Amino acid sequence: MKPSRKDRRRSGSGDHVEDPNITKTLEMLKDNDLSTIERIILGSTDTVQSLLSVIFGTQIDVEVISQLEYDAALVRWANLRLCDEPDVNVALAESIIPYGNNIPEFIGAMGDRDIGIGQAINKLGFATRRDILGIHVDDITFARTYRITGDKIDVLITESFNRALYRGLK
Repeated sequence: MKPSRKDRRRSGSGDHVEDPNITKTLEMLKDNDLSTIERIILGSTDTVQSLLSVIFGTQIDVEVISQLEYDAALVRWANLRLCDEPDVNVALAESIIPYGNNIPEFIGAMGDRDIGIGQAINKLGFATRRDILGIHVDDITFARTYRITGDKIDVLITESFNRALYRGLK
């Protein structure tokens, strides 16, 4: 006897297992009037620099506009810009990097003002996890706050995006 179509769909991997992180992210995104591109950016857990490079079809440069060293943490603000059009800012990132939760090699890498945090982590070869903590959407901007954690890595990042720039993308 040939299995029914319904039975064939269920065969294979077994029961559906929900990813609590994506479930939480989908819940945050559900009541907002977002384009597909905005949803992808807000929900992505890859490096934003890589993601924006794919979206815009060009490399994204990091320009650190301010970096302050406090007693307990390094705070960094950076513009993310199109490499071939440096006057076009595609995002603004604010990062908090607690000294006690991060290895000295990573803190030292932040002295390079031309490297993104995700790039620095990848360069050091650490496995990390990104958890989206919250999003904000209004008529002008959309933003996300997330935490990168891993062995000897702990960073809190908020990235803001200008909606007008992203509305015109195909």
